[in-house]
Amino acid sequence: MDFIRLFMFTKQFRFNLVQLVFNFIFRYENELGHDLEDVLLQTTTSEERVVLRKVIENFEIYKDKITPFLHGYGWDKTPFLSRAILITFVAEAEDISKEDQAKEIAEYLHLTQDLAGADSVSLVHAVIGKVVGVE
Repeated sequence: MDFIRLFMFTKQFRFNLVQLVFNFIFRYENELGHDLEDVLLQTTTSEERVVLRKVIENFEIYKDKITPFLHGYGWDKTPFLSRAILITFVAEAEDISKEDQAKEIAEYLHLTQDLAGADSVSLVHAVIGKVVGVE
């Protein structure tokens, strides 16, 4: 199913999606079972299902986009919450214009501050800036 979006996620939608992606990554990385349909049961809206399905189906691609920029951390040493934020960002970033990416980066930095604290903001900022080619 193709998902074409002409707008950025709302703050609440992004927050919900990060939680869902966190649950998926945690289950996937710890081999706790990550059947797509089981993970999708956690969603509350059809929009969340569409985006989460996209994230799960493209997880390895998104991970490969992020991993080269995790200098000193590596994927396995990066906290699960930071991984979820980064994966969600990459999924959203590929569907919006370059002009909207600066606003999106700011939104993700605020989200990171709210969810993971100040220590994670610098890592997330450095990685997402490099992923989209903004320093």
